[in-house]
Amino acid sequence: PSFGPMRRLATFASRFARTLSHAEIEAAPVIAAPNARAMGGGTVDGGGFAVAAVRGSHGSVAFVFDRDPMAAESGTIRTMELLLGDGSSLPVALGKQSVGWVTLDVHMGGRSVLNYSTLNCLGYQGKVLVCFGQSEARQLRQLGRALFEAFRVPLIKVEMRRGKVWHISGIRAVGLKALRRNQEAFFFESMAGYLRRPWRSVRGRRSMRYDLAILYDPEERLAPSNRRALAQFIRAARTEGIDAELVTARDFGRIAEFDALFIRETTNVNHHTYRFARRAAAEGLVVIDDPDSILRCTNKIYLAELLHRHRIATPASVILSREELDRAEQELGYPMVLKMPDGAFSTGVFKVKDREEFDARAAQLFRDSELILAQAYTPTDFDWRIGVLNGEVLYACRYYMSRGHWQIVDHSKGKPREGGFDTLTTDEVPKAVIQTALKAANAIGNGLYGVDLKQVGRKVLVIEVNDNPNLDAGVEDKSSGI
Repeated sequence: PSFGPMRRLATFASRFARTLSHAEIEAAPVIAAPNARAMGGGTVDGGGFAVAAVRGSHGSVAFVFDRDPMAAESGTIRTMELLLGDGSSLPVALGKQSVGWVTLDVHMGGRSVLNYSTLNCLGYQGKVLVCFGQSEARQLRQLGRALFEAFRVPLIKVEMRRGKVWHISGIRAVGLKALRRNQEAFFFESMAGYLRRPWRSVRGRRSMRYDLAILYDPEERLAPSNRRALAQFIRAARTEGIDAELVTARDFGRIAEFDALFIRETTNVNHHTYRFARRAAAEGLVVIDDPDSILRCTNKIYLAELLHRHRIATPASVILSREELDRAEQELGYPMVLKMPDGAFSTGVFKVKDREEFDARAAQLFRDSELILAQAYTPTDFDWRIGVLNGEVLYACRYYMSRGHWQIVDHSKGKPREGGFDTLTTDEVPKAVIQTALKAANAIGNGLYGVDLKQVGRKVLVIEVNDNPNLDAGVEDKSSGI
């Protein structure tokens, strides 16, 4: 009895692999409605269905399983309803099958995304009439709205065909003569509903020249931009004719809707921020941070070798494998600093004062990485942070060490504690600091970077180059007015 449902799932998986790529099971964003209607009369208890929702890189799918497979043999053509996380509902046509599915938020290519579609991929074939955004087939009402928003045509005929996958094969504007007699009432009812809506003037996106997505994480504790800075980005963009919108990790399928992507979330290669950057670059968007910069900056070992190759001064450094601890001890002495290749905001960075601490911290870091970076400890009261955009200095700050600690951000007591700061004009910064920062940033690319430097006497040392530097309202903009 389970062969049929398994075959249907295997068919879906093979033909919709693009939608399911990098799929992850969600916490329970979709559930069965308490009562699922059965066509022909009666109701089906929503508890009789199991629902599993998965989200992939190109969309989502909700699978519906009848807990009683024998019910499918009753001959009743059944539908049930799903309740979505935003409170709306979606009907699912199970027909006479014991398993079905619904596609959600599917990236359709170009700038089109089908949000909360009631299109059951194997449920319909033929022509469907859409009148003023209302679909003749109730199960396709969201598709009808999406098409009406895109084309603004009162009457649309949609043709769907099945090849290797299901797809819309034709969209055609039609006139009143195309209506059958039994469709006339549906047309007048849809038109009356549309005319009852209050008129709203078109705003925002239609008057702007470009669309900008700002990727952020509302739950991130040490975000690269605070809420006030995000609001200022949006206001500044509008003055330049750019419609800026905050997006999150859930909006991956919408990237092609925009002209540019600005990442304001801490980046990492093994993270959705890098996938966003890659996808946006592939779609031809202007991207900050671009994927190459993320690759180069988030790996401290690669960065150390790159700076050395360009003859840019850094603290004495040794790249270590498990067998090379003695070499670091001989070349650097104590205290020294150990770094994970992909740490951020002072995380994954440790100071060790003797061999016992060195062995313990190295063993901890080697659990997650084959290589680590050891650097000579260079104590200063503050680090310079020079913001660089497209090869030009954007801002200059002094970040002071957290009180009683050797780093700018102190993570040793649970809640992060940050030191103070000064924001200066470029004229107030030593020329050697500016020149070294620009040289280091140019070695990475022409994006947005935050170069951290220490000044010891006349010597200027680059600590690291950040691809995702802080831009906080009230800090980095305090002097330069960005």
